[in-house]
Amino acid sequence: MKQELENLLEFQKVEAEIGRLNDFLESVSERLNALDARQVSFQEAFEKDATAMDHLKKRYRALESDLQANESRIARSQEKLGAVKTNKEYQAMLKEMEEIKEMNSALEDEMIVCLEQMESFERDLAEKNGALKQLKGQIASEKEAIRREAEDNTKRLREAERLQALLTEDVDKALMADYVQVKRMVKKLAVVPVLQAVCQGCHRKIPPQMFIELQRSDQLKFCPHCDRLIYWDDTFDQ
Repeated sequence: MKQELENLLEFQKVEAEIGRLNDFLESVSERLNALDARQVSFQEAFEKDATAMDHLKKRYRALESDLQANESRIARSQEKLGAVKTNKEYQAMLKEMEEIKEMNSALEDEMIVCLEQMESFERDLAEKNGALKQLKGQIASEKEAIRREAEDNTKRLREAERLQALLTEDVDKALMADYVQVKRMVKKLAVVPVLQAVCQGCHRKIPPQMFIELQRSDQLKFCPHCDRLIYWDDTFDQ
């Protein structure tokens, strides 16, 4: 019975390794997608700021165009002043020129604000562009590492599955049937040791008589609390 128990424990160990490897391989796509999403998010933030910068530049050019047009209007009005025949017309033109100058003053103030904002955006964009390049390199390295690990774990999985098939032949059929039934119920480890009369699956004490019977034989029993297969190994319970 001792050899059969060892075979079953080895089978369980390999099966757990297969589960771990499968979990990793199933997570590969999710991890790669998360890295892509991280890069896309940063890229979109950078592009949003770049678009805002473009809008500022367009606004500045529009203000500059309006300012130049107003300056031209003032110049033309000044040329016409000498030809004005009445004081009323003269005063009206002066008033119009003064209003245009006030408009230009407001335009110049807004242009100054635009310039300050563009300078700030240029600094931020330069920093974010450098950070984006660094992030792309980092993500490319992480993705390559994940792919290499996936390839390595795929090879390990194939070897573990091969070993599992061999171990299946070494485990007693009735014992394997019990193992499969328990595994279906508990999902995790189906065979666990008992330490100091405590099941290491559910961490509850088993009945004293059952513990004595475990110590006196190599037989496996079912834990009365969690239904796992339990055994006593004096190498762990000293």
